[in-house]
Amino acid sequence: MKPFSWIFASLSIFAIGVQAAPVSIYDDLVARVPNLQLSLAEFKEYWPGDGKLKSWHFGLVAHAPGAIPPATADNRRFPLFHWFINTQNGQCRMLFGQDPVWTNMRTIKVTATLLAAGGEADDDAMKQAVSGIFQQVSSHISPNLFNNCLDNAVLGMRRLRMAGYIREEELEPFMVYWRRMHEVVHQVTDPWTFKDCGFITRRELVDSILEGRAPKCEGKGSKAATPAGKPNLKKPVVRAAKPQAGKGKAVKHPGQQGKQPGKQGPKGKQGRK
Repeated sequence: MKPFSWIFASLSIFAIGVQAAPVSIYDDLVARVPNLQLSLAEFKEYWPGDGKLKSWHFGLVAHAPGAIPPATADNRRFPLFHWFINTQNGQCRMLFGQDPVWTNMRTIKVTATLLAAGGEADDDAMKQAVSGIFQQVSSHISPNLFNNCLDNAVLGMRRLRMAGYIREEELEPFMVYWRRMHEVVHQVTDPWTFKDCGFITRRELVDSILEGRAPKCEGKGSKAATPAGKPNLKKPVVRAAKPQAGKGKAVKHPGQQGKQPGKQGPKGKQGRK
């Protein structure tokens, strides 16, 4: 090959290499675009032998689309955003926390796709933004009315909608599920929550257990949020809640009394929903 021909050939190859470089950079940027969903998950545990309900908890599982295994497949580990009871400092509150959870589609009820409303570049940034919004959701627990883990999970999704992180049409299935379930969850789990917070007597608690109305719902990170066969998290979970009979009215929407999910949330003894 002549010297000049070799030089031109080399320059041509170099030019092709320079033109190809942006393609790999672009592919890298595409890979970093947020691709995250939140799914409302329900965790139940039953006592061996009689099969009675032992614990009942709700939380929001963060995952990529299609990443949660089918109901018949082995569980996988995902981040769980949830609310739990905190009885520290002489108060009884529902506070927000994040823990790992092992699960599959068996626990999933409804799902929404997150939008990068704040210009988040990747999934980690999206999780941080979502967590920041959820941390603003908390609630005091009273013997008349309060938000439990289900109430606060749906309230958290409403806050995401207000901030532009989910679409209105994707929020509605969460509201539909909440309207169908929140009263029974309160009825079933409130007695233990009230006991944890010192709102009912031992006699009333024993009566509720004998009547089969009060399955134990642990605090943050307990079996209530860990499907059978997987290691327990080391924090209690929250208990769902509806005012006891004769005390107030059932909430119409999570959070606000008679309105959409209001401003309220768990940690402490980390006891029950």
